[in-house]
Amino acid sequence: MSDIDPIQKAKNRLSELDSVIASAQAEKEEFSQFLATYKKLQTPFNGVSHKSTSKKSKGEIAVESAIELYKEGVPVKTSAIYELMEKKGCVIDSKNPIPVVSSYLNKSDVLESIRGKGWIVKG
Repeated sequence: MSDIDPIQKAKNRLSELDSVIASAQAEKEEFSQFLATYKKLQTPFNGVSHKSTSKKSKGEIAVESAIELYKEGVPVKTSAIYELMEKKGCVIDSKNPIPVVSSYLNKSDVLESIRGKGWIVKG
């Protein structure tokens, strides 16, 4: 009977474990790269979120943007509202988008236009 001596047995087991560790480290690196890529895709690009406007209408985004920008008593310019809409990824295909945004805002029950100054939240 030729039993492997305990030292050789330990060396063999150590070699097996090194192989398992190397495989686990390679798998860990793959998952790290996956998560890094996922994080990059979730990060807004130039302030534009990839998913912020997918289920909302342009009118809803316009009103939401106006409310976000509104400070008590200070009217918000339509151009500022449009700029925020663009940052949210909302594209208005028009040579002059400001009147389009204004028409969205006019349909809102929560906003009021202060002629020549901008928009305020009613109430």
